This record gives sequence, structure tokens and C-alpha cells, in this order.
Amino acid sequence: MSHGAAAVPPLILPTSRKDFFFQTNLGREWEGFWNHLWGEARRALEVSDRIVICGYGMYPIDQRGRNLLLQGDLGGEFEVCCGVDSTRIVQELGESGRRAHPSAQIFFEDWVATQA
Repeated sequence: MSHGAAAVPPLILPTSRKDFFFQTNLGREWEGFWNHLWGEARRALEVSDRIVICGYGMYPIDQRGRNLLLQGDLGGEFEVCCGVDSTRIVQELGESGRRAHPSAQIFFEDWVATQA
């Protein structure tokens, strides 16, 4: 007996298309939860002076994540620590009107060591 629980736990799998809901016979489940979470992320970015992107490739397949970083009114300065993708990501951010620069340490382990 399920007692109204989702048949599949709320998990975003590493697939090429990310759906932030589960389609059920009762409609979309968990959509409100994920939309709220994305909204909280947007609000946090809007009030941040410094935004550090670590280990995120910002690939076109992740449209929602990219939109979060490339669209809207974000005044913070971006520091990018994404390995060999850092230069590309800094360029994309700059093309969207963001102030961005690669971190002095572009690999996560090195960046963390400087922050400790």
C-alpha cells in the first residue's frame, strides 16, 4: 500500500532531458517543489555580490541551469572554477552581460585548498 507516496522517489537522473516533475495519472507530481527550489536559487543569486561556479560545465542540455545563470538581473561578479571549461564559461557569461573571470585555480581541489 502506497499511502499516496510517489512510486518513484524525487530524483533527477543524469539524462539528456531533465524533467523536474513526475507525470502521474493525477497530474504532475513534485513540480511545485522543484519550481520553488529553482525560485529560491534565483533569489539567492540576485542578492549575491560574488557567485562562484565550481565544476559545472554549463552545457546547453541543462537549459534550466543555464537560464538561471545567463538570464535576469544578476549583479554579482562570477568566479569560474570549471577546469578546462573555465574560459568558455567566462566567455558565455560575458556575452550575457555578466562580470566574470576564471579563478586563479581552475580545478576544484586547488580552489578549495585556497579557501580553507
